[in-house]
Amino acid sequence: MKISVLMVTYNHEKFIAQAIDSVLMQEVNFDYEIVIGEDCSTDKTREIVKEYKRKHPDKIRLLLREKNLGALMNFDNALQTCKGEYVALLEGDDYWICPNKLQKQVDFLDSHLECTMCFHDCIVVYEDKNKKSWIRSPNIQKEIYTLKDVIKGYFIYTPTMMFRRDLIRQLPKWYFRYPVRDVALRILCAFHGKVGYIKGGMSAYRVHGKGFWSSMPQINQLLMQLETEKNLKEDLKENINSNYGNLLDESISSLYYEIASYCLKNGQNLNAFMSGGPARTELLLGGIAHMAEQIDEFRSKIKNQDLAIIAKDQHINNLNRAIVAKDQHIANLERLIRDKDAEHYQNLMNLTKEIVKIKKYSVFYNLLLRFRRELLKFFCKVPRQCS
Repeated sequence: MKISVLMVTYNHEKFIAQAIDSVLMQEVNFDYEIVIGEDCSTDKTREIVKEYKRKHPDKIRLLLREKNLGALMNFDNALQTCKGEYVALLEGDDYWICPNKLQKQVDFLDSHLECTMCFHDCIVVYEDKNKKSWIRSPNIQKEIYTLKDVIKGYFIYTPTMMFRRDLIRQLPKWYFRYPVRDVALRILCAFHGKVGYIKGGMSAYRVHGKGFWSSMPQINQLLMQLETEKNLKEDLKENINSNYGNLLDESISSLYYEIASYCLKNGQNLNAFMSGGPARTELLLGGIAHMAEQIDEFRSKIKNQDLAIIAKDQHINNLNRAIVAKDQHIANLERLIRDKDAEHYQNLMNLTKEIVKIKKYSVFYNLLLRFRRELLKFFCKVPRQCS
């Protein structure tokens, strides 16, 4: 089996058919399976996936939960049952838009053995149509990314990921600490090899009111991100490389600041924030520390800008002096040209006089020649006297 498409779903009756169809439309030259972890939905999701299983028994493998396991356990369990050489992720409310997506990613991993994972651009779509769709792609685009790149930027969306299944045979303990599993998977893949990038939007990430992430209140999103990044920093230092942990300091400080700002804008939440014990105090102090860092950064930028302005002024002065020198040089050249022109004119006049003289001499010389010829003719006609 070349590919396992891992799909977890819960209460996705509006979206699950589009997700499955987007996999079935794939044009490939290898075998693949669709592993669906259906987490005991309360709507018609289970009936829909069963019908697809009936129509495509050779492609679809259902994991029907007897009770709701929750998003994380459902995902982890389904992941461990995948049989393909590679695993591609697609949640039940997202979908693929390119029929060659799987083939392109498989070809990439087959030809780039140094890569443990590859991804591509993703189109973010809004179910309520209140916002315009946009393409999520890396700010700095290159074919190959490293662990450092993956740590510093959130540019890999779940429905774009494909990775080698060998990486998940034995998951490390730190993997299970993350409330968002795809973050842990990205780090795990980047730790064991390079991460490849294929330009072009081939997947759609749907934002809707019942999504796991998009339905979460903003403060909960911020707190979950903070927890994830703090765990990641600790795990990077302890289990991977102590130098990598510091890469997250700026991001963690920024989250502290965002949480503090959110609470300050909401009086009731601010009181809870202030009275939350050491953890809340830590957040507040972190937000203040981040603001202090921003002030220092702004001061540094202003100082650098002042130095840049001074340097530019000096550069402008140097340019002005160079312009004056060039103007003087041009004036000197113009004087030299005028002098040369006068000299050339005088030489031309002298040459003209010489030519006139030569012409006069030439006329006189021609007359002499004619006289000589006439004399010769005359003497040739006169008979010589004998002595």
